[in-house]
Amino acid sequence: MSDAPQARGAPVESSESLPFMMMDEVLERLKMLDYEAQFRSFPPLTHTYFAMPNANPNEQFFYFMSVAAWVIGLLGHSWRAPSQMDDP
Repeated sequence: MSDAPQARGAPVESSESLPFMMMDEVLERLKMLDYEAQFRSFPPLTHTYFAMPNANPNEQFFYFMSVAAWVIGLLGHSWRAPSQMDDP
């Protein structure tokens, strides 16, 4: 048992909600970096885009790898952006 009492109405973090909370945080940080300007040809990210399986995993993989390559580039490292035909 926990030493601290649970506050009434306080959100309970579970392993099921963790991916959604992490995606929220990632999305907010990407917005701070103005990712929307770089990824205009992509649909805007949602709060669940990488937290849930996508109907098209190749598209999801390509988007993730493109964002990762862009962030790595912001850090001053070069990394080849993936091709949409790369196998996830």
